[in-house]
Amino acid sequence: TAQTEKFHAVWRQLAAHYAKAPASVALELLNEPKDAATTAVLNPIYAAAIRQIRQTNPKRTIFVGPGKWNQVSELPHLRLPDDDLNLIVTVHSYDPFQFTHQGATWAGPDVKGVKGIQFPGPPDKPLVPDPSLKVSPQMLDWIKRYNTLPAETNPSSPRAFRSVVQHAKEWSDYYGRPVHMGEFGCYIEADPVSRARFYKESREALGEAGIGWAMWDWKAG
Repeated sequence: TAQTEKFHAVWRQLAAHYAKAPASVALELLNEPKDAATTAVLNPIYAAAIRQIRQTNPKRTIFVGPGKWNQVSELPHLRLPDDDLNLIVTVHSYDPFQFTHQGATWAGPDVKGVKGIQFPGPPDKPLVPDPSLKVSPQMLDWIKRYNTLPAETNPSSPRAFRSVVQHAKEWSDYYGRPVHMGEFGCYIEADPVSRARFYKESREALGEAGIGWAMWDWKAG
C-alpha cells in the first residue's frame, strides 16, 4: 500500500505515452504480484489504476492478474470494475512444478538439485535423489508417487495442470471474463523429449478450454 501512489503515477505516464499506439498494444498492470500485494489489497488499487488509464486510453485492452504470482487459485478473490469490459485476466501456471522447474537455481532446494524427472511419469527407472540434498518430506512423497503411480494418476502428467486449466475456464465462463494463460512452460534442464510432450499436452488442454496463452520459456537461463 505504501507504493500505491507511485504505482498510479507510473501508469499515468505509461498510459499517456502509449495513448496513440495501435489497438493491438495492450497494457498489463502488474506481473506476478506476491507477498503483501495480495489479491484483496490489489483490487481497489487496480480499479483506480484502470480509471486513470481510461482517461487517455478509453478503448485500450488491459490485462489484470491476481496475487500469489498470478495463481489460478486466487481468481475467486479477484474483483474487476463492473463497468469496464475491455479487461483480460492473466494467470500463470507451472504445474507440475517439480518437473517444470527441475534444476532451476532460483526455485529452492526441492527442485534445483533434483533432475531427471520425465514427463509423463512413471520413469523407466525409479528416481533416487542424492542423499546429500536437503529435500523436504513433501518432495520425497512426490518422488515416491512419481516413481510408482501409473500415467493416468502420476503427479508428473497432464493431470497436474488440466485441473488448473479447468478451474480457470469455469471462472471465465461464470463471470463472462476472458482468461489468458500469460505464462506456462518448462525450464531447459528437463530432457527435450519430455519438454516437447509437456508443451503438446499443455497446448491441447488450453485449446480445449478456449484459453489463449503465452509460453515460457524457449531457452532462458
